[in-house]
Order: sequence, then structure tokens, then C-alpha cells
Amino acid sequence: MYKKFWGSNFAGPDNYDVGRLERIDVVPGGHILVGNTTIDFSPETIRLLKRETLRQKLTNSAYRLSCEKYDWTAVVPQLSDLLEQITHEND
Repeated sequence: MYKKFWGSNFAGPDNYDVGRLERIDVVPGGHILVGNTTIDFSPETIRLLKRETLRQKLTNSAYRLSCEKYDWTAVVPQLSDLLEQITHEND
């Protein structure tokens, strides 16, 4: 059974379905750190803990991305356009 886990699906302690991250606009290493297994992910976590500049870079870029793509001020115009298209399809 899958559970939501940081925008991906968690299938167990050693099996991260990183491929599902393509559904959201993130760049591994640019917005988030990823690993396919806990063995892959552990060194990334340690690197993040040791490097303040990396933490700041990921924090800032992830925040900018979330504001640009997923904030209501970005989502509502897209939703409005979609609803407009749907209502005029049968005209």
C-alpha cells in the first residue's frame, strides 16, 4: 500500500517510487534531494545536514517553485482558463 511521501509514494523502508516525482515540477538537486532507496537517500540527507548553502539553495528554489506553480494566484487563472474552454466546447 502506498502512502504520500514528500510528493512521491512510499512503498516501504527501502523502496521509494521516485519516478512519480515527474508529476510535479521539481528538479532533483535543484528543488529536492531524492534517492530510490534508503541507501541512496541517506548520503543525500547527510550532505544536506552538513551544507548550509545547499539547504538554503533548496529552500529558496523550492519556495519559489511552490509560489510560481502551486500558489492559488498561479492555479486560479489556469483553472479559470480550463473552465472557460470546457464551457465553450459545445458552442
